[in-house]
Amino acid sequence: MKENEISLKAAAFINITARYTNIILQIIANAILARLLTANDYGIIAIILVFTSFFVLLSDMGLGAGVIQNKQLKSDDIDNIYSMTIYAGIALMGIFILLSYPISWFYNNDVFIPVGSLLSISVLFSTINIIPNAILMKQKRFKLAGIRTIVISVLSYVVAIILAYYGYKYYALVVQSLVLSSVTYLLNIWSTKLKFKLKFKFSSVKKILGFSAYDFGFNIINYFARNTDSLLTGKFMSSAALGFYSRAYNLMLYPVMNLTHVISPILHPILSDHQDNKEYIFDKYLKVYKLLSLMGIFISVFCYFSAHELINIIYGPNWESTVPCMAALGVSIWFQMTSSSCGSIYRSLGMTSLMFKSVTRFVPIQLVMIFIGVLSKDIMTLSWCVSISFIIKYFIEYYYLVGKGFNKSVIGFLQKNTPEVFIVLLMCVVMLLIKNIPENNVFASLGYKFFACLVTFIVGLVMTKQLKFLMPMVPNRYRNKYANFRLRKSQKNYL
Repeated sequence: MKENEISLKAAAFINITARYTNIILQIIANAILARLLTANDYGIIAIILVFTSFFVLLSDMGLGAGVIQNKQLKSDDIDNIYSMTIYAGIALMGIFILLSYPISWFYNNDVFIPVGSLLSISVLFSTINIIPNAILMKQKRFKLAGIRTIVISVLSYVVAIILAYYGYKYYALVVQSLVLSSVTYLLNIWSTKLKFKLKFKFSSVKKILGFSAYDFGFNIINYFARNTDSLLTGKFMSSAALGFYSRAYNLMLYPVMNLTHVISPILHPILSDHQDNKEYIFDKYLKVYKLLSLMGIFISVFCYFSAHELINIIYGPNWESTVPCMAALGVSIWFQMTSSSCGSIYRSLGMTSLMFKSVTRFVPIQLVMIFIGVLSKDIMTLSWCVSISFIIKYFIEYYYLVGKGFNKSVIGFLQKNTPEVFIVLLMCVVMLLIKNIPENNVFASLGYKFFACLVTFIVGLVMTKQLKFLMPMVPNRYRNKYANFRLRKSQKNYL
């Protein structure tokens, strides 16, 4: 048990290091690209990427998660599954090229034909990379995957910046996607040594189909729920409006994707070894939940009150229309960071059917909220509607995971958030008190708000005795010094 605990911590540390290095690189690259490209450029790519992402999900069919979960698969089975994805990737690439024409007609813009045709290559590489990537995760080769992600990300963004500088507009983002998907696949297949079979056995696929089917269904439904806003905004508002909204949405996703998804990808491969021990998984997840929850409240409050500074520094003054969207979406970060981790736990328990059930309850609500936002013709209203839908999702998700999956009290679980509510209220009061202090320099203003937010956050942690949940983020040598200090202090008080 201790060995697994160390593995989880080590894997998390590797993923955190890789993710945060990648975050810094992405922020720098996007800051440069936002000054070279227009909102219309980003809007065009935001529309077409919705479709490419869907095709990748369509090809996955939950196979990646199924390969990780099933411990009885032989190398021959995995080669068969991999071979099937190659055929699927080629077929989907051809279908996507044809789909570019109706997309062009629907949005009344011929540019989607060449852009869609180029991105069909990205669909192919992303599809055939599903199994190689799953094998790396199953083998817990997190360090290799992390380093590889950083190197490929740097390469793709350098290419995109050069193309954008020379006036290739949205094609710079198209090529960035192509470089990212193709180089990732080539390096992953070289590491995993998977073999292509001209005639593969579907019996190998059947071994994981029961688990994968619900996972696939969840991903497809969740995908449409998360992308309907972009599809409808691009159609009923404008590419520019979508560009402003998508920049705020993507910035909001940074902490969600790069904090939650630092931990989530490693939870499934490691905790799936204990799928018959619910108490063990629940105990481990509670620690992860509290860590994500406490980080989430700090980021939510900070993003809400610092939206102006963040947008101006990262994207520039031309993106001022994105500020109210960022503030609204920032409110949901706390709820998203925690609930986004649920998928890995459903999979670790082998309860993908329950995960599927939860998303079918949530999606109708989210779609209604998106339609309300789009019909308002206002991207700020849309942002608030989407944010509220994510908050509702939080409660639905934990009703099923805690109440049905772990057979625990949902009310008792939610009461664990009482300290977070107190800290949020404390931080909001302080930020409201200082928000009218004039500061002309956006960098100084951001630093000032960050310092005030951080100090209040730490005070709240101490007052509510929640600091212990953030200790896993501190290196061992400092944790040991802190523990020894607390021990000496308690002994002194005792004497």
